[in-house]
Amino acid sequence: MVKLETGENISYKCLKEQFDICEDDLCTEIKLLQNMPDIPNGTSLQTIHEWLDWLQDSNKIEIFSNFSKATQLFVTIPVTSCSCERSCSKMTILKNKLRTTMTQKDWIH
Repeated sequence: MVKLETGENISYKCLKEQFDICEDDLCTEIKLLQNMPDIPNGTSLQTIHEWLDWLQDSNKIEIFSNFSKATQLFVTIPVTSCSCERSCSKMTILKNKLRTTMTQKDWIH
């Protein structure tokens, strides 16, 4: 999406189904953005933040509401759940270690 690509082989149907973003309106907004001067270039997470800043600074959030909502979702939703899984894994290690090192005396206090 940040590459500003549209066409028959590009579908934003998942955004429509999951987040109530109008696919046709989003494609129209992307076509308009293709002709805008001084737009951010690239496909990294930094570029998505640049897009959000550009929309905010140029007061175009309401004009490109679907594009703005989609970019905000990309920044908010994690791509993977690895960090959550790592946290739970560390929590399990700590809990097991605490359980095995506690004595009956520790439970009383």
